Amino acid sequence: GPDAVCCANGYTCCPSGHACRDSGSSWSVTTQCVDLAANRSSQGLQICKPGFKQPPPHAGRNCLVMGDSVSIGYTPHLNASLANDTCVVQHTPYSGDGGAEETAYGLQCLDYFLSSADGSAGLGDVDLLYFNWGLHNLVEDGHPTVPGQSGTQSDYLPYLRQIVERLLIARAANPRLKLLFGLTSPEMCDADADGIVQNLNAQAAQLMADSGIATVDLHGAIVGKCGAPPQKECLGEQGGGCPHYSSDGYDWIAREVLAPAFRAALQ
Repeated sequence: GPDAVCCANGYTCCPSGHACRDSGSSWSVTTQCVDLAANRSSQGLQICKPGFKQPPPHAGRNCLVMGDSVSIGYTPHLNASLANDTCVVQHTPYSGDGGAEETAYGLQCLDYFLSSADGSAGLGDVDLLYFNWGLHNLVEDGHPTVPGQSGTQSDYLPYLRQIVERLLIARAANPRLKLLFGLTSPEMCDADADGIVQNLNAQAAQLMADSGIATVDLHGAIVGKCGAPPQKECLGEQGGGCPHYSSDGYDWIAREVLAPAFRAALQ
């Protein structure tokens, strides 16, 4: 709310009338919000990152990529690949770190992610929204998580379903808006972690099929190029896909996998 307490760590916040009690530091900080009057506490939330950098241009077509740090890496290459198609591609949220993080954080911050950073524009002028979640929901149930950074596997689908419900409402309000979901890229260095990714991808694929939303199989495309995990090298980089890629790797993903899917969706 408007009277929320911003914790001094710069990452978390608490309700009005609470004090912040931090553990850890930087992006991995967690906060207990202590109600001094009632002598009780609750889990603090990470603050929401701002949405896309610029209001969509009025000329041409406008595309948004909403996703994790891997999607942050390939977004500028995708923008360059689609320049001749007059599609301006921006990433939301407009920030570094892990982007849209886990699905619980994605739902918490969805209103911000679907608006420009200055709050002046929303999805009304957007032609295509590509979205992706998965790499930040790899934690086994019962193990500790960092809200706004990591979530459990069992939380992945329930929150993603609520995100999809909100996006379908947005699409109904803007009939020209196309929705496209990216199945999560692989964990190339760890076959066990990649098994979790594949399981989450299967859940997401079924949800998108039930919701009438097209998908792009990033996982299948990259594994087809590099081989099944574990691999020491992927897309020309030692340790590539663990989970990040080199600039050349991101360029390949943009040109060979995503740009064709964007063009098809925009037709």
